[in-house]
Amino acid sequence: MEEVFRLMKDLSTEHKFKLVVVLFPVRYQVETQKEEHWPQQQFSLLMNKLDISHFDLLPSLREQFHKDNINRYYDQAHPTASGSAFMGTQIGKFLVESNNL
Repeated sequence: MEEVFRLMKDLSTEHKFKLVVVLFPVRYQVETQKEEHWPQQQFSLLMNKLDISHFDLLPSLREQFHKDNINRYYDQAHPTASGSAFMGTQIGKFLVESNNL
C-alpha cells in the first residue's frame, strides 16, 4: 500500500491538489466493546511517514454508536444512508477544522 499512497502523494504535488485519505472502519470495530486499533495505528504511521493528511472515522463512529446504539451499516462494511450522512458530516468537520478545503 505504501507505493500506492506515495504515488497519490506525488500526483497531488505534481497537479497541485490537496490529498486527504479517510479510513472507514468495519462494523465490528465500531460496535464491539473490545477496542482494536491495530489497523488504525498502521494507517496513521504510514500517513505520517508520507506526510499525507488523514482522518480516521472510528473514534466518532464508536462514540456515536455507544451513545445511541444505532447500527449505521447494511452489512459488515457498507454504511446505510444515515451512516453515510453521519460519516459525511464528520469528514466535513475534519476538512474545515484541518483547513483541507
